[in-house]
Amino acid sequence: KGRFETIDVAHEASFHMEAEGSPEQDFDSRVQGKSGFVGREVSFVWSPEAKEYEAVVAGEARLGLDLERIVEETDLRSWLPAEPVDVGESWELAGERFDVLLQPGGDLGVELEGEGAAFWNTDTHARSLEGGIELTLRAIEEGAAHIVITGEVRVVTEKEGDLSRVPIVQGDATQIDTETYRLEGELLWDLAAGMPRRLVLEAATTLEAITTKDDGEPEYEHSMLFTGRTTIGMECVPER
Repeated sequence: KGRFETIDVAHEASFHMEAEGSPEQDFDSRVQGKSGFVGREVSFVWSPEAKEYEAVVAGEARLGLDLERIVEETDLRSWLPAEPVDVGESWELAGERFDVLLQPGGDLGVELEGEGAAFWNTDTHARSLEGGIELTLRAIEEGAAHIVITGEVRVVTEKEGDLSRVPIVQGDATQIDTETYRLEGELLWDLAAGMPRRLVLEAATTLEAITTKDDGEPEYEHSMLFTGRTTIGMECVPER
C-alpha cells in the first residue's frame, strides 16, 4: 500500500528551426502537468488468477484513473539475477526493464499543458523499448551488493505529427521519436533490507524526432536531433 504525495512533471526547451523555403524560426516550449493520482492511496492486491498484483484505488470510477497503467514494482528487484552469481559475474536484462526508471510507478496519467505540449505528450502504449542492460556484481561490501550497470536502450515512440509551424505544408503527419540512452552507473543493493540502498545512473542521451507528411503533395519530412545527458538517482531508507 502506498500514497502518491507529489507528482509533478515539467519540460522547458528552446528550438531553432530551419526549413528549405521557409524563414528561420525560434520558439520556446514550456509545459507542466500533474496527475490525478496525487493524494490517492493505492493498494496492490495479489491476484492468483492473473498471477500478478492488481491496483485498487477508492473512487476509481468517479476519478477516471487508469489503474492498468500503473505498476507495483518500484524497488528494482527485477534487476537482480535470476540465479546466484559470484563477484565479477554478469547478467543481462531486456531494454524494456529500463521503464521502471523512466516511469517510476508506471504511467501515472500526467497530461501536460502549455506551449508545445503536443511534442511532449505521449501515449506510452504506442512506444517500445529496445536494446539491453548488462549488470555486473563488482563487490559485496558493508552489507551491500555493488552492481555496475552498462548498456544501451532505445525508446521508440510513434505519434501524430504537428505541421502547424510549417507554412508551406498542410495535412496530417506522423512523428517517430527515438530516444537513445547509453548507460553507466551503479546500484547498491542492501542485502539485509532486501531493497536498493542507492542508485546513480548517467546516460549520454540523444533524441531524434522525424516528422513525415502522411500523404499528398508536396512530400515533406524534417528531423530534429537533441543531445545531452540524463541523470537518474534513487536513495532508499528502510523503515525503522
